[in-house]
This record gives sequence, structure tokens and C-alpha cells, in this order.
Amino acid sequence: HPGDPGSEERSWVRAGASLGSAAVGASLRLAGSKPVPAEIDLAARSIQLRMNPHPAGQLALNVPTLDGERVDGPQSKGLNEGPQVFEHDGRVNLLFSAGASWLPSYCIGRLELRGPDPLDPEAWHKYPQPAFVGTSNHSGVGHATTVRSPDGTQHWLVYHSKVDSSPGWQRQVSIQPFSWHRGRPVFGTVMDEVPVPRGTPDRERRPRRTLELTEPSADMHFLGHHQLIDFSPDGMTLGRVPQDPANLYRCGEKVLLTDPAPGNLHIEVEIDTADDQRDVGILFRVSRPTLGYDCQRGYFAGIITEDQRLLIGRTDGTNWRELVSTDLPRSADGRYHLEVTANGTQLSARVGDVAVQTHDDLFTAGQVGLRVVNAQATFSHLQYAEILD
Repeated sequence: HPGDPGSEERSWVRAGASLGSAAVGASLRLAGSKPVPAEIDLAARSIQLRMNPHPAGQLALNVPTLDGERVDGPQSKGLNEGPQVFEHDGRVNLLFSAGASWLPSYCIGRLELRGPDPLDPEAWHKYPQPAFVGTSNHSGVGHATTVRSPDGTQHWLVYHSKVDSSPGWQRQVSIQPFSWHRGRPVFGTVMDEVPVPRGTPDRERRPRRTLELTEPSADMHFLGHHQLIDFSPDGMTLGRVPQDPANLYRCGEKVLLTDPAPGNLHIEVEIDTADDQRDVGILFRVSRPTLGYDCQRGYFAGIITEDQRLLIGRTDGTNWRELVSTDLPRSADGRYHLEVTANGTQLSARVGDVAVQTHDDLFTAGQVGLRVVNAQATFSHLQYAEILD
């Protein structure tokens, strides 16, 4: 939290750490008004150690002076936060986040205790280069901690990164293994593909789930005008306008299954369409759904009947982006069997002999659902099953 002399409760974060041979029950201050040196902007955040009682009251362990610790260039304010202390082979390390947390340049720095007294700022050595930085695919890395694999033989870094490069705090939790060299952590670079932690127990495949969609269920959540959903022995119809509608408000009607689905899965559904209309199909790896055409984060695979295309795209909660599409022959009776597979970054959709495939890593897990966009379709026999490597 920003330094605010009038708000002690908001500017201190509790932490207990064993620093070398000295057991210290300390608070690590994330922002400071003192004793940051006069030549440093007093609005800068610094990592400070507060002892109670202690004659100095608080000690600055690190002041943001390096370019990588600045918010926006060498002359801007510095920022340090999120400290974590850990020990290995007799060496005490302190990780901290540096720079602007809302920008891709956010990174992780490291201090090492080299003197006998952790209360002496001179006992701490700051490495001039960041300990861990992001990439174009995974940027804004910060707030790291370390854990062990289930069998205790591996060390893993747990941190957050941005979901995209635009300014803001939309983040995802990431993990990856790291190694040690003479008691010092070697984090390497951000890994796009992460192995399974050693000792992770084998998990049984989740059972295949099937819904006939012939009647409402507590397992389903509908987002749209209530007059635009109907159930019958043939299945669930979305987007059918009644004879005397209250209004014709359309918003990309969709139904989401309330239970979280596996991230890697195969989905199938039967679709009975009306001719020359817009999108009908499957939503997958969906999060944050709400009322509106593109008001969800996740992927959509479906059929556009007005120009007969099979496609895969994604929505970020505001905008739609098509990832891949191909021509699809028109079905004589308007019925289609749509299959979708999501396995890691590989996404594919198939109708009969026609298929499309693409790679995308923005969304990794979420809900399964069905959607129409300015169209009418009856869905039946929805089923999905987990894919295990």
C-alpha cells in the first residue's frame, strides 16, 4: 500500500522470518516516509524492517534506486513491495517486487544477507540485475514466493503475471521450477510449458458428463431475456422469438454449466439450426460471464449459418477476436454435430470431415456453455470428458 503516515494499518504487512541465526518477528513496511534518504523521492516505496522495540523504530533495508525499480524510467519514482524471505544452505535471501505493478516491466529483485546482523542495512547486498523478469507472452511478474514439490525434491517459484500487456491488474497465478547454485536461487526465464511437479499423485480421469438438455436444471445458468430460452423433448432452444414478445432485446443468449470443467477436454453437442443466421456453438474455458454479446472471457467454437463457416474465436469480456475459420458445407436438414477439443494451447473444432485448429494460451480453464448470437438453435445431448496426457 502507498506510504501514508496517517494510516499505519494500511501501510504495514505482517511477516515472520528467521534471518540467519537471528529469529526475527518483524513487519516489512511496503512504503516509507522515513528513513528514506533525503535525495530519494519520499513518495517512493522502500522495503523497511520495523522492530518493536527498537531505537531506530524502522530500518530501510532497500531503497529503490536502480532503473528496474522505477515506475516509468530512470527519473520516475521508485517502488519496492511484496517482500518474501527464505533460506537455503545457510544463505538468507529476500525477494521483492519492483517497478510499476500495472505495467509489463514489473519484475522481481533480490537481496542477500551477507553480514551477521539482519538489523544492519549494510549487511544486505542488493543484486544490480532483476532476479526474474517477464517475456512478451508472460509479463508483469511479481509477488513471488517459493514452495517445494509434493515429494520435496524440487523448488518452485510461485508468482503472478499479467494476462495481457495493457496497463492494469488483470493477473494470473503462475508457477515454475527453479534450481540453486551455491545457496543462491537460479530462476532462469519464464517457462511457456511447465512440467508436472515431482510427486504429484496420479489423478483419475473425471467421468464423462452428459446433459440431454430437455428440461431446466440447477446445473445451468442462463444469461439472456427469459423469453428466449425454451425446453422440449427435442432439447434446449436458445434465441427463438415468441409469437408476442415482450421486446426483441438480443444479447448473445448463453447458458453456462455452473460446475467448473477441466481445462483440457473434449466437448460434443447436437445442434439444430435455422437457416441464414449468425453464430451458434460452444463456449469453453469461460470465466466472468455476464449479460451481453461478448461479456465473458473465454473461447467460442461454432457455426455461422448465414455464410456457412466453422470458426474458433475468443472474447476478453469486451471484444471478439476470430482466431481461425473455414468454409462449411450446408447441412440439408440444418443439423450439425459439433465437436471441440482443448488440450493445452491447441484448440480445434470439427463438424463431420471439416475441421479447424489453432493455438492460443490466453485462457487455460473455465466453464463450458452454449451460445447463440442473433440466431436460433436447439441444442441436445451435450457431453464433455477430460483429456489426460
